[in-house]
Amino acid sequence: MTVFQRLRPRWTAAIAAAFLLPAAAFAQSGGPLRLVPQLPGMETAPSQPAFPSQGDVPNPGGGFRVETLGAVDPGALGLIREQEGGLPRSSWRGSERAQIERLMSQLQPSASPAALTLMRRLLLSEAELPEGKSATRRGFLAVRVERLTVIGDPDAGFQLASMAGNDMTAQSLAIDAAFAAGRDDDACRLAAGVPSEGRDAAWSRASAFCRALAGDSIAAGIQTGLLRERSEADPLFVTLMGSLTGLPDASPVDLKEPTSLHLAMLRAAKRIPTSASVDNLGPAGARLVSDVEGLPPDLLLRATERAFVYGGVPVENLRSAFEGVQFKPQELTAATTGKPPGDAKGRAALYQAVVSAEGEAARIKALNAAFDRLKSRDGGFDLRAGAVYLDIVASTQPAPALLDIAPRAARLLLVAGQPERAGEWLRLMEWEGRTGTVEAARAAVRLTPLFRLVDRSSTRFASHELVDWVDAWRVGSRPDSFESRAVTLLSALQGLGFDVGPDAWNKLAAAAAPSIGRRPNVAIMQAMRSAAQAGRVGETVLLALVALDGQPAASLEADALATTLDALVRVDLEAEARALALEAAIGLGL
Repeated sequence: MTVFQRLRPRWTAAIAAAFLLPAAAFAQSGGPLRLVPQLPGMETAPSQPAFPSQGDVPNPGGGFRVETLGAVDPGALGLIREQEGGLPRSSWRGSERAQIERLMSQLQPSASPAALTLMRRLLLSEAELPEGKSATRRGFLAVRVERLTVIGDPDAGFQLASMAGNDMTAQSLAIDAAFAAGRDDDACRLAAGVPSEGRDAAWSRASAFCRALAGDSIAAGIQTGLLRERSEADPLFVTLMGSLTGLPDASPVDLKEPTSLHLAMLRAAKRIPTSASVDNLGPAGARLVSDVEGLPPDLLLRATERAFVYGGVPVENLRSAFEGVQFKPQELTAATTGKPPGDAKGRAALYQAVVSAEGEAARIKALNAAFDRLKSRDGGFDLRAGAVYLDIVASTQPAPALLDIAPRAARLLLVAGQPERAGEWLRLMEWEGRTGTVEAARAAVRLTPLFRLVDRSSTRFASHELVDWVDAWRVGSRPDSFESRAVTLLSALQGLGFDVGPDAWNKLAAAAAPSIGRRPNVAIMQAMRSAAQAGRVGETVLLALVALDGQPAASLEADALATTLDALVRVDLEAEARALALEAAIGLGL
């Protein structure tokens, strides 16, 4: 059997930096799911963390259910039931098991909280198995647990695998996920209980590590020697075992395609990885490395930021890492006046410049400078990077002197699930607009579609609203290629079922703006349409996530985004679709 799967995912240049948008808030049983708290008059639904990290899944009971269900196929097990916010038990009905497993294996870490939350729900929901035979010998449960580790939630993967009881494949999966989650004691406890027929080379390596953790260096060394004689111990394993059994070596460790066992060993041995290694880690690996005792501040910062971007650690960890870097006063001044930050250290300086500013006026000035410098890869405001400032924004009372930050404060609060607070900033802009501040009036109009996205009570615009929106963007400051970006947003609104009307389209048609964005594989899009029309919920969600490919919704071409949102709405996931549309709008700078 294969255990300790590799944590390093397939990275693309487009995943290098992305933004943070709202997690889905899971609705009450029987209805569509909400992503943000309600505005006045909107239906009530429970809220979820705005910036999801490892383990943020709906769980009304206060803790994951870990239970063994007798002869039930372990692939049907899940940590969340439908009535607890999971997908319907019938989600896979009508889908082919082998096809679903192949598609599921393509899921990648995502910097989109809306997509990440949906991905976790898909992998953790209790549901009937898809029809037919498995595409692999490992089975449906194994694919789900492996993907949970890859996307940055090995702790949930461990708990899911543990539900399968004494099944040997499930035990192997649980051991791997436990190491990836930093649960070495649980991993070693499970490894000790593996029967003799399951004790392969991977088990022997885990056993040697567990002996070293227990302080039995002699036995661990002997076992490592036997593994080397059988050519079953790779150089990285041997190096780390040497550190764990008393061989001095302080040189940086090059982590080439590390397994979860390698990373657990690195953390236990307190070895420092190379900088290049940190930059190539997946979210679970970056989280483990950020826990290495004695890690230099610059590496801690890089590992923590990488883990945070893909939901591996909460925002508090990133703030702490930012605060741990030392800067001279002139460096903090330069952070808000010089070039935008190009790396984690620059973003740390920017954060420290904001929090160290004395007095509200100075802090808001620094915050505005920070917002100016945090750009997403698609040209909009990088809300993922801006998440560290949410506490400051949420605790700031709107006032005329703060008008400069009002538009981005409203956007940040909207995606953080605080529409009422965002509305306070909107009302400030509207009031200032009525008293003669023209740019404030335009800024308020530019927010019209965003507030409509979080208000599910209506899918209509007044005849003039979107025309006014286009006009408001066409004067004053606006993002490059505004017309192309506007086409993407209007297409997204139509995909959600909004009546956009011809007037706004006519306004944009005259510009003959070229299309922007990435179009996924045509077969994926056609399969998504078919699955949605047939009501195959799980398959529709899976194809939507494969189409996104770990990239932000703003990266999609207009028709592809509209098709994806329409498919989710068709399977009663309107709130999730709206969250992706909100991501797209702000990621595009709108």
